[in-house]
Amino acid sequence: MSGGPTDLVLFVAERMYAMRRKRKISRTAFARAAGVHHGHMGHLESGLAAPTIDTLESIGAALGVRASDLLNTRQSDEERVYELLRKHPELVTVAREKTERKLALQSSGA
Repeated sequence: MSGGPTDLVLFVAERMYAMRRKRKISRTAFARAAGVHHGHMGHLESGLAAPTIDTLESIGAALGVRASDLLNTRQSDEERVYELLRKHPELVTVAREKTERKLALQSSGA
């Protein structure tokens, strides 16, 4: 890619990386499942290489999503919640405490 990666290539690279990490898949296992050489997968995830349509389809299959999901700039509700909780882990504690209080009230008959 002459002139450096485009915004779309960087977006797809970040999305692939985030989806892989969310699923706790190693890069080696991910590359193998997608049928892509480990080194090339590193270039794809860092935005140093642009995937072909065929490669996007293989990567999507390895992640359990459609190739179009890798290009979709709209985050799903699940992705927004995941990102919010990653940035603000204290929210997990707050939600847990509220749930425990609610369960305690329900079990006491209040």
